[in-house]
Amino acid sequence: MSYRRRDTAQLVGRLGDQLKAYYGSENIFLDTADLPYGVDYRHPVRAALNDSDAALAIIGSAWRGTEGSGSRLDEPDDPVRVEIECALDARVPILPVLVDGAPMPAASQVPESVQPLLYLNAVPLSSGLNYHADAQRLIAALNTTLGAKAPAVRRTASFAAAARNPIGWTAVVVVLVPFLAAALGIVPPWPRGIQI
Repeated sequence: MSYRRRDTAQLVGRLGDQLKAYYGSENIFLDTADLPYGVDYRHPVRAALNDSDAALAIIGSAWRGTEGSGSRLDEPDDPVRVEIECALDARVPILPVLVDGAPMPAASQVPESVQPLLYLNAVPLSSGLNYHADAQRLIAALNTTLGAKAPAVRRTASFAAAARNPIGWTAVVVVLVPFLAAALGIVPPWPRGIQI
């Protein structure tokens, strides 16, 4: 996940926990947990991206890192710029994520090397009441991007949700009771119907 700490760090921590629970912590690269201290961050970031099936570009209202009249994104060594450039160079599929209604920056506001990101369809993500629905939509979009590499075991989540639904279980019981009674040789209390 690529993000600017001053912009979306708290939300990224929450999303990171959810993605690690879904995909497994070994499959999610997050700088706060996965970058060793005292190491040039560009090397592990490049290595992680070269080994990745997808990248998330988390874009909030301060993603460009505007300071005074300039933007941190204009600096060649800006970590967010380096991450996006590395992902684009490695041809890793990128999902832009627009946080809390943040707009996609205009091409004139970002360096040319980052501009291809601006034309990718973005997933909205709210940090408020709609967070869970938005996060599920993001995971669905990520699974579509991953294709066959998406975790098959997690696709049973909808069945698990249905299994917790008492109405669904009632329907299953109503359908199965006559078959169970017949298997046990129990005569049902309702008319046996017309015998031919």
